[in-house]
Amino acid sequence: MLRNRQFIHLVEQIPLFSLANAINACLLLWLLWGRAPAEPLALWALAIVGVSGHQLWLYVRNRHKALPLVITARPLNRAMVWSLVIGAIWGLGVAFLFPAGDLAGQLMLILFLGGTCAGVVALAAPLPMVTNAFLVTALGPVFVRLVSEPGSTHLPITAALLVFTAGLVLAARSGFETFVQMIRATDRAQTAHSNLVDALECSSKAFAVYDRQGRTVVRNRLHRQFFPGDPVAPAPFEGSQCCAHGPGRWLQSSVRRTSRGGIVEVHGDVTQLKDSEAALREARDAAAAASQLKSHFLSLMSHELRTPLNAIIGFAEVLRDRARGGMADDQTGEFADLIVDNGRSLLTMVNDVLELSRVRAGAFEGREETVEMHRMVARAIDGAARPGPGVEVAPVDLAGDLLVRVDRRALRTVLDKLLERAVTACGASGRVTVVGGLVEAGPDTGGLWLTVDDTGAAPTAEEAAAAQTLDGVGLADFARDLARTGGPVGPVGTVGTGGAADLDLDDRHRAGALHIGLSLAAALMAHHGGHLTLTAADGGGARAHLVFPAERVRRRPADAATADGGRPVPTVVTFRF
Repeated sequence: MLRNRQFIHLVEQIPLFSLANAINACLLLWLLWGRAPAEPLALWALAIVGVSGHQLWLYVRNRHKALPLVITARPLNRAMVWSLVIGAIWGLGVAFLFPAGDLAGQLMLILFLGGTCAGVVALAAPLPMVTNAFLVTALGPVFVRLVSEPGSTHLPITAALLVFTAGLVLAARSGFETFVQMIRATDRAQTAHSNLVDALECSSKAFAVYDRQGRTVVRNRLHRQFFPGDPVAPAPFEGSQCCAHGPGRWLQSSVRRTSRGGIVEVHGDVTQLKDSEAALREARDAAAAASQLKSHFLSLMSHELRTPLNAIIGFAEVLRDRARGGMADDQTGEFADLIVDNGRSLLTMVNDVLELSRVRAGAFEGREETVEMHRMVARAIDGAARPGPGVEVAPVDLAGDLLVRVDRRALRTVLDKLLERAVTACGASGRVTVVGGLVEAGPDTGGLWLTVDDTGAAPTAEEAAAAQTLDGVGLADFARDLARTGGPVGPVGTVGTGGAADLDLDDRHRAGALHIGLSLAAALMAHHGGHLTLTAADGGGARAHLVFPAERVRRRPADAATADGGRPVPTVVTFRF
């Protein structure tokens, strides 16, 4: 790389070097004419002019040729030979034409020669072998002539010329070092520029730089793709904006001012982001429309189902009462009982679906108050559905001084659904146990826990999913649960049955209602900040476990721990059906 730069520099300096040599020779010919022999002086000047003219002619002939990629040492050696020839002509000519006894003429020759040497050092400093060859051949004969001349006046001239020559050598060395540093700096700058251009070309954004006159300094491939042709500098503003660029394309543009008054602009293709935003808006609008449609459907279902069901139940009760009064046969009474039971079951299911939809939509409206958990559980057990003849409900193990802040109606719904599921799972025989207390360890420390255990059928995967409330994802889809009421369900019938095949249509409707009831209970627990889980018990059966957060639970003071009428609240109450 250094040799290439030296050769390029040499080629660039050939015209100036040749013209300077020729002009100096002609000027010295004019000044020495009459002081030195005419013929030798003319031949000397003609030799310098001829050599310089030949170099200039070679330059003009070859100036249109492309430079080779790799420069060998041969052209530089040839340049050194030419430097030796020209330096020898100058040195030998000055030594031969040195006027003896003419101090003014001698000084004139020495000054012209010194100026020529200084010019060569200035022009060819990056080529030390060229400058050194010229200085040796040009100044060597002059030193010999000065030393050989008699008289003491030549000693100061010789000393001054030695100092001048040393200065020229140091200047040539300094110029070469400066040239090398400049080449290295240029190489580093070119490498940095190349790396910058490569980085800009690989960038995923369009990039362009303009100077203060609005002319393009650099731009990458994407900028040329987005803005073909000769781009115009953007309007003088600073900031970012998103705008359409052609059909179906959006660009996020950023424009900034540089410290020198230029402009830097960056454009990013955000078409996919815009398409995603449009898709999200469409999905949101579709979800809003679906929610509105669901609300409309629930409103219609509330009116279209409740009203006929109430009428069916009412007329069925009339038929049943007439059958019991002896006004109809036994089969009519049996059919009336079936109508009443199934109608009430379907009405309860519809009410649960509507209640669940309100909770999930955030439209649940309740009135929170502080209630005695022990008393609420006792009332729920007292109002629970009658179990089979072999089902036993064990004593309730729950402290009487535990108070919880809840919506009374919501809590009663949760307890009713859990007890209904437990009693139904036991079938004709089994045991239901309700136990509660304060959470003493774990993330729910200080909260209130309550479990409803039964020895009936283990919970199905559908039941466990319906009761799951962790992170709010367990509110089972009521439409799926409603559809399940008309088809086969998991084994939630009596203990010892073979599964869904043993369930009649009434049992299937009851199983579907239980699924919806569990989803409603889970939603109400999540609404109060608690959670509900339904798992299989270790010894068989199922365990429903619910927890209220600590901020909703407190103990009643000892002096106020009395029930209505001043009677103490028992800590253990036994309920048996």
